[in-house]
Amino acid sequence: MNPLHAPVRIAVVHDAVSRLFGEVVREHALDRTAPQLVAAVESYLQRPAKRLRPRLLMAAARAFEAADGDAVLRLAAATELLHLFALMHDDLIDQDTRVAASPNAVRVLGGDLLFVVGYRAIVRVVAAAALPGEIVDTVDRAAITTLSGQAMELHFAGDPDQPSSLERLFDLYDRKTGWYTFVAPLQIGALCGGAGIDDRELLAAAGRKLGHAFQLLDDATDIGTLLEAGVTASGCTGERAGVPSWEFNLARVVAHETKTPINGLTAEDIAGFARYHADSARDEAARLLRGLSISAVRAEELSRGAVRAVDDYPSRSVS
Repeated sequence: MNPLHAPVRIAVVHDAVSRLFGEVVREHALDRTAPQLVAAVESYLQRPAKRLRPRLLMAAARAFEAADGDAVLRLAAATELLHLFALMHDDLIDQDTRVAASPNAVRVLGGDLLFVVGYRAIVRVVAAAALPGEIVDTVDRAAITTLSGQAMELHFAGDPDQPSSLERLFDLYDRKTGWYTFVAPLQIGALCGGAGIDDRELLAAAGRKLGHAFQLLDDATDIGTLLEAGVTASGCTGERAGVPSWEFNLARVVAHETKTPINGLTAEDIAGFARYHADSARDEAARLLRGLSISAVRAEELSRGAVRAVDDYPSRSVS
């Protein structure tokens, strides 16, 4: 059965992701030569997840009537492995052990392995299925943009000449989240169906807006959790061991934009600011997606699915 003949099911994507990684484990006997490495990766593969990125990729491919559903599913699985690579390294940077407590060196190697497996799979699928080479270009750009965004996040509050403005935060979100979570999956799926440059530019604009909404809500949730735990909104280094100062970048922006002392902000203040701007970004994304040069029915289906991905997202641990 062509996996694009019906709306995407999480179980189908999950099975494809597990199969792709399992192929490499068997090919290179990793379960025998590096069992700790396999265990570290599988702890991420097996966590509860909504498989957001592969589902968006497949939804875009369906909207643009891609013909090779099996190739699309394999690309979707590969993009999820790239996401898990980023997540393993991000958790190390954030000192987050919610998913796995493997030694740091093993987690670094696990992330590296996921990147190699995911990227290799994308290159091979594109060649074997004669898909547009722009798919690999899109993956390249997403990877480099995301890495620059990760670095930008660490130093967001460190430059006294750069205000913690909403505009600057959205630039960070475009790099850290928008490109690899929304823009790249949407564009790759559309390219599988032969999308032209105008539609790809619309998808990029919509993807950036979806990234704003997604990350605003995610950051507000995380800050709310920290405030409930007794960490003050300033997030200064040393206030609580293991809480990086960049976790409070959104709080700094709310303080700057509302001209409120940062330690005077409540979780409700930050959540309200985030919801207001997330709603605006989400609505703009929906408008942009409805302007695609595909049938109105398919454009509406894609728009609803993409917006729902933001609305249904409770926390990054299940993304």
